[in-house]
Amino acid sequence: MKNKSSQSAAFAGFAPPAHLSPTSAALWADLVPRRCRSAERLALLVLAFEARDKAEDFRRQLAETGYYCKSMAGKPTLHPLAKLEESARKEFAALWQRLGLTSSKLDGDYSKAVPGDPGVGLPDLEEQDAMLREMKAQNDALLDEMLNELAPPMET
Repeated sequence: MKNKSSQSAAFAGFAPPAHLSPTSAALWADLVPRRCRSAERLALLVLAFEARDKAEDFRRQLAETGYYCKSMAGKPTLHPLAKLEESARKEFAALWQRLGLTSSKLDGDYSKAVPGDPGVGLPDLEEQDAMLREMKAQNDALLDEMLNELAPPMET
């Protein structure tokens, strides 16, 4: 029977799937040897990182286009990608939680991570909620500005 250090060493060389983003690949390289050694956990981890990467792709597209667009009737409406981003983030968070990988167990910043860097984590759900509330407030302000351009307030 293998001891834990030899098992970790065996998984340390287990490369992340090629389609994952560099940040997800860095997370993979850190987590697989320590926390995700079974086939079931590896399968869930792939799904989690795919959801995370989709959410990040949607977020980048929304940063360029904005969270609001005009409907066919010409009224400002939430961009369809915003719902897809939210859905992908929720999917990632649910899988992350199911795997028991919360930021209280990990700490640091993966945005500058390199594969194999230990001890780096993601924001917990409360931090993600706070970030989403801040983005919503900014988007609401932008929507108000757009509505005022379409129909300026009447002066009395």
